[in-house]
Amino acid sequence: MNASHPEQFFKTLKALYSSSSTRQRSAVHVRLAESFLTIHFSRPEIKAYMLSSLSHILIDNVHSAAITIYCFDSPLLTTFPWQGQNYGVQGAIEGFNTPRFQTAYQHGSGAVMMYDHDTKEGIYWVKDFNDIPYWERSFPFRTILHWWSRDTTLLLLHAAGIAQKYSSALLSGKSGSGKSSTTLSCLLRDDLQIAGDDYVLVDTETSMLYSLYNCAKVEWDNLERLDFLKPLVDRNIKEAEKAMIFMHDTCTEKVMQKSRLDYAFVPVVCKANKTTIVECTEAEVLKSIAPTTMFQLPSGQTETFKKCIALTKKLKPYRIELGTEASEIAAVISEFFIQKRQVL
Repeated sequence: MNASHPEQFFKTLKALYSSSSTRQRSAVHVRLAESFLTIHFSRPEIKAYMLSSLSHILIDNVHSAAITIYCFDSPLLTTFPWQGQNYGVQGAIEGFNTPRFQTAYQHGSGAVMMYDHDTKEGIYWVKDFNDIPYWERSFPFRTILHWWSRDTTLLLLHAAGIAQKYSSALLSGKSGSGKSSTTLSCLLRDDLQIAGDDYVLVDTETSMLYSLYNCAKVEWDNLERLDFLKPLVDRNIKEAEKAMIFMHDTCTEKVMQKSRLDYAFVPVVCKANKTTIVECTEAEVLKSIAPTTMFQLPSGQTETFKKCIALTKKLKPYRIELGTEASEIAAVISEFFIQKRQVL
């Protein structure tokens, strides 16, 4: 393979989008931190499927988009310009990831994602949109947006975000750490909002937290303990391994768009009688945010790690040792923000 192959394949995909698009194709615009994203869909079925989690940051028009994505399905692409041995970690394609182009193959759905750093254009192609997995709806285009953010001060972070009126905090940790249940407990408090449950955007220079996806996910078994979530679950997604909640549809006022980021919480399941928030180290926070983000997003690990370090140094680190009652967890978080505000 030579360096021209990624560019040729990118042009092939763009041409395929043009040829496969119908008269029903449409463009939508999304607020992306302080920038804008334009997404071109080839037909309304794909648009409806992919936009639920972005609905809270849709806008009517933009003068200039920082990134453009073409999303379409087409059965016309039957072969790829690479071999089976070229599949790398997280679907990255050997020989098709260069300083200019990023390419990944999504095993299972068969989707191909590409991004051109020069033109700021991304492509999401799949043979049939019915093959797009349900979980893609919770964080659509996350891989492409990760590649785009590499050239900015932004970091697409695998973490949750919660906020009170004047400040916000990250919650980060591996699966089973209590991140999602802690985040969703904030729905029980009028003074708390949620920026995201799975991924958020953070400006590592200005320490601003931005909401990206409004979908929250929780283990089905946890619904018995968190019964206040039951009315919010989207029951139409029956194949989902986790219950999915599109917060903009069910509790719009609880979705926070942006906030100053001051704190980092590392949740720990203790099953104690009472929730406590105690100081911890920067290293503990870094360990909770960097590996999981780097593992889930292909390529750019060095840049991601550097941004995680820079961000960690700007946040006040805390460990939240979780009790068993969601309402008590939310109350402790609320009181934490109030006390910190009073000190300031």
